[in-house]
Amino acid sequence: MGLKICIAIPSVPGASAPDDGQQACINLANTLAASGHDLVLCISASDKALKADNDLYARMTASPGVRIVTLDWLTEAQVIAGWFRRRSYKFYRWLKSQTTSYDCVITPAWQGIGYYAILARQQGIAFEKTRFVTYLTAPTQWRYYARQSMPASVDALEVMFMERDTARRADAAVVGTNELRDWLESTKWVLPANTSVLPPLPTILAKSGASLETPKVTGAPSPACATAEPLTELVFAGLMDSIDGVELFCQAIKRLPVSLREKLKITFMGAIGEVGQLAGDWFVHKALRRSGWRYSILAEADLERQLAYMRAAGRMAVFAGRPGRLSQLLVNCLAEGIPILICEDCGLRDFQTAEVFEKISFPSNAQALSKTIQAVMQQGITALQTPAPVPNTAQHWERLITSIVHRETPASENAEKKGGTGGKQTANRVTPMISVCLVHYNRPETLRQAVDSLKAQTYRNFEVILVDDGSPSSEVQALLKTLDTEFAACQWRIIRQENQYMWRARNNAAKQARGEYLAFMDDDNIAVPHWLDCAMQVAQRTHADIATSTMTLFEGHPPPDPDIEFPMWVPLGPAAAVGALMNVFGDVHCLVKRSVFEKLGGFEERFSGYQEDWEFFARAVLAGYKLELIPDALLYYRISKTSVSRSTGQNWNANRGCSIQPYLHAIGPQLRDLIPFMLENHRLHSGVAAKRAVGPGKIIRQLNRWIRGRAADAPVVVQTTADAVRAAGAIPPRRRCPRR
Repeated sequence: MGLKICIAIPSVPGASAPDDGQQACINLANTLAASGHDLVLCISASDKALKADNDLYARMTASPGVRIVTLDWLTEAQVIAGWFRRRSYKFYRWLKSQTTSYDCVITPAWQGIGYYAILARQQGIAFEKTRFVTYLTAPTQWRYYARQSMPASVDALEVMFMERDTARRADAAVVGTNELRDWLESTKWVLPANTSVLPPLPTILAKSGASLETPKVTGAPSPACATAEPLTELVFAGLMDSIDGVELFCQAIKRLPVSLREKLKITFMGAIGEVGQLAGDWFVHKALRRSGWRYSILAEADLERQLAYMRAAGRMAVFAGRPGRLSQLLVNCLAEGIPILICEDCGLRDFQTAEVFEKISFPSNAQALSKTIQAVMQQGITALQTPAPVPNTAQHWERLITSIVHRETPASENAEKKGGTGGKQTANRVTPMISVCLVHYNRPETLRQAVDSLKAQTYRNFEVILVDDGSPSSEVQALLKTLDTEFAACQWRIIRQENQYMWRARNNAAKQARGEYLAFMDDDNIAVPHWLDCAMQVAQRTHADIATSTMTLFEGHPPPDPDIEFPMWVPLGPAAAVGALMNVFGDVHCLVKRSVFEKLGGFEERFSGYQEDWEFFARAVLAGYKLELIPDALLYYRISKTSVSRSTGQNWNANRGCSIQPYLHAIGPQLRDLIPFMLENHRLHSGVAAKRAVGPGKIIRQLNRWIRGRAADAPVVVQTTADAVRAAGAIPPRRRCPRR
């Protein structure tokens, strides 16, 4: 009986979306399905958008044995997060909602599509019997290295963190080339112990339904190229981008003799990328417009059309890319025997015989490529028709998936599920004591709801320390008197103090705590019944020092209706680089080891703002403590006019002065002035000023007011508000290539 396998990709590869491992995943899905496995191909994009992109979607739906799922339904619920976070979270929510438990989930690391799902798997809150495999072909950080460029957006920083963490947390990883694996290790990527190097599976192997048990050797010369045809057309195959060596190719063309201009046509075939600050097609025009060469650009062709074009007689593909990346077009050209020239550093050396590799490769410089092209012009392309066998990576994939699916859970992992030492022992599980630090100021109605939500907790070994920060209301005093009796029965405590502001109140509560762990909560929010239970399980399993979570946002005094899909705020986790620009760690409603809290000195009290939790998390992460983000929403966060973030949000510089303190201390005195300078430039150039004027909080408040009225109106309202939030600057738009 076959395995149940889900393969997820961010979108359909085509002319507007280069493969980046996605086509390899599609090929793998087709091949595994042909071998009897139950395959689902999940595409994190709407069905309408895919059909409008190109006709590759229609050909995919015709693949036998592969069921295609598109994730357009989750747009009904607003997920407030960056573009890549939102898409990854969509996949996590869909995967968790499935009644089928998959044996294996395979995702490309590119764009971090599997980030939140793998996070939940490692934390033990979902997918316990599922194994995750990530496929690395051209991660974003490597792309910047290959382009010799730098990230220019917060989205880029986020996706680099997601890709790196996805690879680190996966059960197994597959890397496209040995060169890429060496680069990953040199840049301190942490790869799973079970990491393999496998080239992409050719499309023709996938279409033929090649058996995983019988190796299929391909690479015979194509009929169109069997005769001694002269070279008449040179095709640059790949992205018009620094990654695929368009600069080197153009330099080589300009070095060719003038006498070849009438005999040889030049074609650039591939998606348009970036070369420095220029779009790839504009760079080509600028480089060759005065050279006298005839050239054309075919930028709209997908893989199928590219292969059809290359099969014509007299054409030869040139792959001049940087080390580490094997494109789908290159692998398929090899499989079909299409004449090619490749850069010797492209990563193919380990998969070919020395004789074949020597014949089709050239050193990575323009002069060498120019001489090689001239030699081919003299000898004809028949000299390149030696069969180049493509490794049958399908067999290796089969063995890898089978081995990790049937791998027994290590004893160390079972021990982690049971928890650490100390605390009560309940059903073979250790439950340390938690001190919930609840701070309150003059909100008796919401305080009652917060206390009731704590009484409903499924975790039993906890105490509550309520600090009233000098509330003047007589209604509050009456409620506190009532709570005195209730708290005494539970051995909980109430501390009354003069108004000292909330961060000092939280620190005072922590000083009175008896628990091994601290949990912080505000009086206007509501905890779900399994908040403490889930947070403690994650902390024990992952050995985390701090556990934060996503949150559901709502507005108004009545408790939220569980039947309504409210917006969610989805943080990123311990991404220190992104955390310098925005709070991606989580909210103050967190679980933290008391010993760690005391070592860090508690919350900062010198600033009277709302970013002290951000500052605390940044300080902890930079100090080397482990922070885990739980992808499930464990609290309802009430947005109100009296929220601290509303009352202090206008003083942007004062609040940022608090959250950047850990970075100022970490960077040292010589470069300390650089941090405020960079942050101010980021603020001025990212629309934060506009976001201050039309804040997302106001939009969310309006959104919830409309949603509470009629749940049926939610999809329309949420979709409209998503556009408004993005326009306000809360969700940065995707960066596009500059064009002229």
